[in-house]
Amino acid sequence: IQIAGTDAITQLPFFITTCDYTLIGEELYAASAYLGREPKQVGAVKGQDACKAIVMTMITLGIVLSIADAITGAYSDPARSLLEKLRGLVDVGTLE
Repeated sequence: IQIAGTDAITQLPFFITTCDYTLIGEELYAASAYLGREPKQVGAVKGQDACKAIVMTMITLGIVLSIADAITGAYSDPARSLLEKLRGLVDVGTLE
């Protein structure tokens, strides 16, 4: 069994065609932490996963609020305020 891993996109086609299993991108680091069982590495992977979950939740909430606002157009003031704050977070022009 051949297992290869890389975070370089240019190497992926070679690994995919020549190896049985390929670890792509962050899978390489997560596998290293899992196999090594070093607490700092495992904690770092768990922390990154938690942050990704929070960001995905915020994005999903923003999408749902935007769609609901576009459909109904009748948002209450607190919800509209939250929607404006979420839009402000991703607006590059406000990061000063």
